[in-house]
Amino acid sequence: MTNSNNLEILKLSREAILRDHTGLAETINRMIVVVKGYNWIARGEWGSYDYTEQTVETLQQEVSNCFRELLLIGNRGLNESGNRSFAWVEEIESKINALREDL
Repeated sequence: MTNSNNLEILKLSREAILRDHTGLAETINRMIVVVKGYNWIARGEWGSYDYTEQTVETLQQEVSNCFRELLLIGNRGLNESGNRSFAWVEEIESKINALREDL
């Protein structure tokens, strides 16, 4: 395999990684938005809860809701990442094979 072919394969591989990083960064940003929505817990504020609802159970439910949202976003992001990677591999696989055949 020539150096030129090796460089082309490396370039195609890097493009796949960069595409995936962009999607994973988007997932992390979505997770940050969710966590910011629950900042009131860390600040000790109760938002719309009146004094009768300010209980350990309420906090547990809110934290559970936050975790549930994070899990959904994380799972969705990982699935999307895998789909992107597989699609890109299929797209460039023939190009890489052609470069390998040029030995």
